[in-house]
Amino acid sequence: MSTEVSLDEIPQGQNEVSLESELSRKRMLCAIHTHPRYKSIKEANAWEVWLEVRYGVDSCKFLNNAELAEVLDIFNYKVPDRDYTQRKGDISAAQRAKIENIMNERGFEREGKINFIVRQLGTFKPIWALNKAEASKVITGLQKIIGER
Repeated sequence: MSTEVSLDEIPQGQNEVSLESELSRKRMLCAIHTHPRYKSIKEANAWEVWLEVRYGVDSCKFLNNAELAEVLDIFNYKVPDRDYTQRKGDISAAQRAKIENIMNERGFEREGKINFIVRQLGTFKPIWALNKAEASKVITGLQKIIGER
């Protein structure tokens, strides 16, 4: 009995999203594992500890796409590094992924993301630094844009 699923068996519209998401994930994993900061952390035998401290996992395979993107942003100095895992009350991985996915689908560039968050919250906070309530406000605003609310 085969457990493989052909693309023809996936309902229309889902295969494109899944394939694009998987390609994006593979690109991010490749970018992480070839980045000079990764190499220096790995050479110091500290990669698993680095991941554990920030995400509570010991391998990139357990990170979602939003977390992979955050690792790249940290490596590229686009967001400040953090030396803690998400605490209770902080944005959940699902909230962060939803915000990132909707913003990326709608073509938000960096400035657009910043402006939207400021409009929703009255001040700017990076997505990873939002608490659950702030993330909900941003998600609600994004859902209104795409017609989910």
